[in-house]
Amino acid sequence: MRHCNYNQGLRIARSTNNYCGIYLACNPNSSTGTLSDQWNICVFEAGEIKIGLGAQVMQNNKGLMISADGNTLTFNGRVL
Repeated sequence: MRHCNYNQGLRIARSTNNYCGIYLACNPNSSTGTLSDQWNICVFEAGEIKIGLGAQVMQNNKGLMISADGNTLTFNGRVL
């Protein structure tokens, strides 16, 4: 298997509050707010990654979440 170095590909750094995200189908004319049909892929301060629709990404019982250690997968609040 060939590995790439960190100068290749897409990299998204954490902000100063340890948060980062990718936002799909967002409003191109706004840098704030969330659309109801916008998909969000976010890494939170504790290190967990969450995929959710609209503002659901901020709710504990909505969306798909992988724990910071990668050992726990949760969907809509239920551990799978």
